[in-house]
Amino acid sequence: MLVELYEAGLEREEDEAEPPQPPLPHETLRRLLEARSLEASDVVDIFGNPRLTHEVLDGKRPITRGQAKQLGQFFQVPARLFHD
Repeated sequence: MLVELYEAGLEREEDEAEPPQPPLPHETLRRLLEARSLEASDVVDIFGNPRLTHEVLDGKRPITRGQAKQLGQFFQVPARLFHD
């Protein structure tokens, strides 16, 4: 009986465990900026102006494929990190 309860508990834990979700593109951008001690102003040229840059960083505006490519080159990481 104890073995059955133990095994049932293990199965429940395995079912409940979900793989971690990758960060959203704007979260990745924020993390990279912070990790490299950069400011939003350092990537303004990619987005066109400060207002659009802040909208992207706040998750209010998506990062386009072209912007993702430029961010990938800027940070020297794969562009797919910035685009869904």
